[in-house]
Amino acid sequence: MTVVPENIVTWYQEDIFSRKTSALLTKYLRANEGTVGELLVLLLQIQQKPVGWAKDIENFIVKANKNSFYLNRVYVTLQSEFKLGFSTERNRADQRRLAGMAVAKHSIGVKHPSAELNETAAKQVLDDDDPPKNRPAGT
Repeated sequence: MTVVPENIVTWYQEDIFSRKTSALLTKYLRANEGTVGELLVLLLQIQQKPVGWAKDIENFIVKANKNSFYLNRVYVTLQSEFKLGFSTERNRADQRRLAGMAVAKHSIGVKHPSAELNETAAKQVLDDDDPPKNRPAGT
């Protein structure tokens, strides 16, 4: 049940999204806060990365509750896109920063986590799967 929103976005993103509709989706976010529709649009933006997507996600993280299901789904999608998606270095940096921000928000509960807290959370969550630099893989 928890992955239903991600499945909907993955299955239908090509039918829903175009660069021309990205401004309309941002307007929809502002008018439909706290709804499933908002979550679906956020997940769509994470996967498609239109202009301004990172700011919309950051605004959502700031206003989300600490233990929000939607915050968790946004984090999981950011983490998945960071680890498995194809993206520019700028978008990867945004994904990493936003995932760290979501974890910091959940862990601490502050309204707007600091950059230092975001970085610490991102290192713990996203960088823990990387093999150590000085050892061969598998040792």
